[in-house]
Amino acid sequence: MKYEVSDACVMCGMCAGICPEIFVLSPKGKAEAKDIDTDLPRAQEAVLSCPMHAIHIKKQVK
Repeated sequence: MKYEVSDACVMCGMCAGICPEIFVLSPKGKAEAKDIDTDLPRAQEAVLSCPMHAIHIKKQVK
């Protein structure tokens, strides 16, 4: 799975704190998801923990 962070992100850092392998805080003013295709359990936890519900799962078409 890949992840996408919407403009609703308030850069609280929750996702990067939970799963730094996927999420980083960017100088652009929001968190960003690294462009890797993985399904780490902590990534799911980060999605569910986002207070703004700004992280979305992009399912891969194979």
